[in-house]
Amino acid sequence: MDLPLSSFAFLAPITAALILVRKKEGASAVRELLKRPFDHDRIRQKIWLVPNILIMPAVVAVSGAVMALLGLEAKGTSSSFLAIPVLFVVFFIAGIGEEVGWTGCSLDPLLARWSALTAATVLGSVWAMLHHIPWIQVHGVTWTVGYSCLRSRRGSSWSGST
Repeated sequence: MDLPLSSFAFLAPITAALILVRKKEGASAVRELLKRPFDHDRIRQKIWLVPNILIMPAVVAVSGAVMALLGLEAKGTSSSFLAIPVLFVVFFIAGIGEEVGWTGCSLDPLLARWSALTAATVLGSVWAMLHHIPWIQVHGVTWTVGYSCLRSRRGSSWSGST
């Protein structure tokens, strides 16, 4: 898959969270933190599960359709159909690593200080800055700057690399 080393950065938030929670609250708090991504009872209004599950596949599908209409080639999409379950597991594990670290450990202290919008903006900005590192390694500075400018101008993703 030719991934840059920084693709394993998802380990940093979960590692930091586990160390901080263990030091501050003990082993039982670590177990509770690791359960959080699977705790569906925290979602009071179950309708929010729909966008949580469907928004990323929808963005990818729309991006692919727009690229096809514009005649653009999607790089790195020549994987076999059998790779889909493997990639699902890989991205699921990476997502849990980020979820535990960013929202499981960092979001609550930010929400205690700021509104949900401000806390999400701060956390999302840090998250986005860290994701620019692999983009620069894979695509170069010019592509990353162009992608970021177009994405912020259009308000949505039009290409599918992380």
